[in-house]
Order: sequence, then structure tokens, then C-alpha cells
Amino acid sequence: VFMVPCMNEEAVIHRTLERLTTLPGTDRAVMVIDDGSEDRTGEIVKERALENPNIWLLQRKKPNAQKGKGAALNNAFRLLLESDLLQGRRLDDVIVGVVDADGRPDPNTLSEVAPFFRDPKVGACQIGVRMYNAGENFLARMQDIEFVVFTEMFQKARNRVGSAGLGGNGQFTRLTALMSIGEEPWSDYLTEDLELGINMMSKGWLNTFCPTAFVNQQAVTDFKRLLRQR
Repeated sequence: VFMVPCMNEEAVIHRTLERLTTLPGTDRAVMVIDDGSEDRTGEIVKERALENPNIWLLQRKKPNAQKGKGAALNNAFRLLLESDLLQGRRLDDVIVGVVDADGRPDPNTLSEVAPFFRDPKVGACQIGVRMYNAGENFLARMQDIEFVVFTEMFQKARNRVGSAGLGGNGQFTRLTALMSIGEEPWSDYLTEDLELGINMMSKGWLNTFCPTAFVNQQAVTDFKRLLRQR
């Protein structure tokens, strides 16, 4: 089950849905969490959902919306547990993937990630991150290099001891691992993804890294926006 939290993403959500619904493989659903968007994000998803029953739309409205990414994901998590989608399934076999609204996973993502979860001790798997607009300017290129260097050096080293870091994009978690953390696995911190990884390890799960699949996202091309992001 892919969860896609978004707010005012009408420019990119269509392409993201196209990529997620056309990945090779079956038995897949995409849940878009529209966190109080003021543009056509919700309308675009509704149109796609009419064409594809595997696309869900969870629309959050103010004052409950725009409380942070963690709150949006927790809302989707509760909806998933209450849904008919899980009927007749082993919860250990259900994997939750988190992808940003501009995220574009490689076509081989599912086939590369799935083998990691054959180990019942594995609670999460993070794939690599690249910038699809790396050629736009020097700043975008440097962000792409940054993520590749981090991946090669730190993630591969941490992978050896089962403590790979989780990111907010290209993150895959076992449903039962999320359930072991509590009713709200994600916190309201800006670094909710990093904290999730720590909480998983505290519950005895292993966090792994898949070096053969990447999710491509958009790099920030303006220094002021980069400074705000960091």
C-alpha cells in the first residue's frame, strides 16, 4: 500500500500516480492523503480514482488538516486498519510504502524491495534517493551528489547492523512493525521518518537499505528555498 501525503501538489500528483500504478507487479493500492489542499489536487486524484479502483483519496479538512506529515500518515494508517483491504490477508505480508507527491520510484522498486521482507525480523526497508532535475543547475547537481554519497557511505555501513536510516520518501515498512509502535507510529516532529526508524529498532525490528532501487524527487534549485528546507 503506497501512501502519498500531499498538499497543493496539482502540478506533480498526476505523474506520481501514473508511476505508482504502472509499476510492475500486482496486489497494490495507492492512498493519496490530501492534507487540506487549496488547489486541484483532490479533484485530480478523484478523476484518477474513477479510472483505477486501486487509487484511494483521503481528504483531510481544516481544522484537522495541515497538522504535519506525521498526522496525515497516522490518519491514513488508521483508515487502512479499518478498511476491507486487509480482509483475508496476513498482516505480516502487508507492506506500507511512503512516497512524496513528486516521488518517482524506479520501475524495479517492488521486485528489489520485496526480498528484504522475507526475513521476518525486517521491519523496514529504505531505497536510495536521486534528483530527477539534477541537470537543471549546479545546486540541483550537488544535492544529487549529496544523496548518492550519503547512500554509498552511511547507509551501506549501517545496513550491516540493521540500522539503516529511514527517509520520508521511498520508505517501506511492514504493517505489523508499524502496529507494534502504537496507534500513531509517526510523530509530529519534522524528522518523523528518522524517529520512526529509531522506534522500530527499539521494538526489535531491523531496518534495511536497498541499494539497487531509487526514488527520484525534485531538487530545490534556489538557495533561499534550500536554506529553508534544511
